[in-house]
Amino acid sequence: MNEAERVRPKDKESFYLDIIAVGSLAVIYDEIWRIIYRSQLRALLILNENRGMSPLDTFRKSFDEAAQEFAGDYGRLNITFDGWMEFLIRNELIKLHPSQMVEITLKGKDFLKYLLHWGRAEVSRRL
Repeated sequence: MNEAERVRPKDKESFYLDIIAVGSLAVIYDEIWRIIYRSQLRALLILNENRGMSPLDTFRKSFDEAAQEFAGDYGRLNITFDGWMEFLIRNELIKLHPSQMVEITLKGKDFLKYLLHWGRAEVSRRL
């Protein structure tokens, strides 16, 4: 007997859809994990700890600290604050409101849960 038959004998299709959905998210989150910087992850964690919102100037501190700590790498790789932010926005982990408030998205929170589930920590990322 296969797993779909055992778990949902009357609705095997929904079982397969759930497997595909979870697998798709895992692929997306693994790709984000592969290229996210430690400072970006730290910024997401700080946002999450502060009820999900922060003024842009406060949010920028994670970038500024990393740019100072890894000045050579940030300069050599031409890492700018705009590019750093764009990665987070493009991957729908945060949104920037017209009021210059930064908010973690539901996807951003889910990404952090995914990392926690798989035991992935910011210290294992660079920059």
